[in-house]
Amino acid sequence: MRGGFRAAALSLTTFLAALSCANPTCAASSAERLVLVDIQVLQSPSGRIVPGLKPEDFEILDSGRRQAVEVFDAEMAPLDLVLVVDTTGWWLWRGVFSRSLLALVGELRPVDRLAVVSMAGKVVSVLAPLTNDRLRVRQAIAAALRERAGRKKGGNPLLYDALRQAAVLFGGQPPAARRRIALVLTHNRADHSAPKMETTLRALHAAHVTVAGVVTRDVSPRLSPYPPIIISEGPPLPSVNILPESGTLDPITEETGGEILRYKLSETPDWFEVVGRLRRRYLAGFHAPPGVQSGEVRDILVRLADGARRACPDCVVRARSRYVLP
Repeated sequence: MRGGFRAAALSLTTFLAALSCANPTCAASSAERLVLVDIQVLQSPSGRIVPGLKPEDFEILDSGRRQAVEVFDAEMAPLDLVLVVDTTGWWLWRGVFSRSLLALVGELRPVDRLAVVSMAGKVVSVLAPLTNDRLRVRQAIAAALRERAGRKKGGNPLLYDALRQAAVLFGGQPPAARRRIALVLTHNRADHSAPKMETTLRALHAAHVTVAGVVTRDVSPRLSPYPPIIISEGPPLPSVNILPESGTLDPITEETGGEILRYKLSETPDWFEVVGRLRRRYLAGFHAPPGVQSGEVRDILVRLADGARRACPDCVVRARSRYVLP
């Protein structure tokens, strides 16, 4: 596809390696003003991920003004994945689910890093920081499952607190050619609070985090005739039956450009598909316009350029809607 803004955008790795100034603080300042946007492009109604797009196929508007795409990566970049495990649902300690959850680790590549955060009704715990140590990650997942098994009543999970903790795990790190994803495993029944959600979104935007979810719910056949399902927020996947429901996690994934895959309780997630969809995204970057202050919240819009829209009129773009300059 071709059309729209034509820029000689660098890969993120090349761009960061090229940052150099006579003033030693210059490179750091330039990196701090770099705004990274994780982008997913789906074809409606199939939900198929659209590959092969170029920087000139995208337009990024910052508060209505078009920005030059200075950094672009379409490769399957390494993942920094914070796994947020809801320990309030009994489904987490079923043997079949716990075994499948440990299998998630096997879908990651050696260059990927994983952290584990558990969220219960009264406490959020960091069970493992971002690490390449697979044994430590498996031990952390097992600890989360034991945490649930030892609790008689789950209550509702502290979703907002857990996601702010995920943002902290990413925060303070320099920009890198890695995707920052918080993957939430939950029944999606957390208590909603508009002020807490806004505070959480601000933290996620400041840390360049995309939130995705795997939602498992017990859907009675008496209420729904649907077979086991996988549903994405946005265009449905092939042969998918949409079960109309939403929860506290939905607006957060919407605002950060992520998606939710929904499964019936009788099914275990296809982690190959889950991780594959997290990986097959675009990463674009631009520098915040002059005058934008540290801590300022800015609205952004990512869309296909005219030529790309004409070539794929059914394409849907998913990306975060705001950023916060560090």
